[in-house]
Amino acid sequence: MYPKYFLNFLIYCRVPKTKTEDATYVVRNILNLFLCDFHHTDRHIVRGMALRNLSKTQNQFADCLRRKKNGTKIVELCTKKMEDMCVSKNVFIKTIRLSMEVVGLLLDLIPGLKVIHLIRDPRGIMYSRFRGRLVDESNFEASAKTMCNRILMDVMRSYHLKLKYPGRIRTQLYEYLAEHPLETMYDLHKFTNTTIRPFMKEYVYNHTLTGNINRGYFNTIRGNSTRTSLAWRMLMKWEYVQTVDRQCRDLYDHIGFIPFSDKSQLSNLSFKTRKKQSPLFEKF
Repeated sequence: MYPKYFLNFLIYCRVPKTKTEDATYVVRNILNLFLCDFHHTDRHIVRGMALRNLSKTQNQFADCLRRKKNGTKIVELCTKKMEDMCVSKNVFIKTIRLSMEVVGLLLDLIPGLKVIHLIRDPRGIMYSRFRGRLVDESNFEASAKTMCNRILMDVMRSYHLKLKYPGRIRTQLYEYLAEHPLETMYDLHKFTNTTIRPFMKEYVYNHTLTGNINRGYFNTIRGNSTRTSLAWRMLMKWEYVQTVDRQCRDLYDHIGFIPFSDKSQLSNLSFKTRKKQSPLFEKF
């Protein structure tokens, strides 16, 4: 599918679940992945690479384990096979909630590293978390406050890192990507200096613009990505929107999001929720 690329989707970079999951742990494992050294990567992460339907490379690892009936020696053999596939390719890693503090350390350690920092409207994030039952009424406000404080901290670090490492960090607005998926595809490939292969335009179109029904909360295929990104404006409770606006006002000022002053604005899609330009984003 991507003969020159090695794709790995990494989902553990959240708030540490144990005392050992600190910045050092995260940096060490991401560095090992970029070096294609899976034998020294945390075994739970390596086993997570066998999750199917995330990338072709991970599917091949899963197939290797399945065919050989999974055992310690078999894991070693399949891991070595993946290392051989990885070497001399462009390595792409997708993380969730990786802090810009850690990104700064990685930029120091990996000279050719480029980072795409994806940011979404906090109201959309909180709606998604509530829908996924990751937050509820009892902790909604505290969660919104913590989330926006962390995003703001990342934004301030991002400004500094862009000055220190020019041309190596791109801040991408989720909503702009959803509204302009094909344009953004070209922009991101230009940023990473990678080739757009013939099938990619159709792939992006089929995953964002076909109008087909979405396939579930965790699935990445969206029949209409713009509609998905705006769903919170149709379905989120007004009091929850007000809570996020109140807790995230400082973040809005730095990014360019606009709070609602009236409930009627929420479902009126002609009311814009972000300014025309933002100093943080190339396109906003």
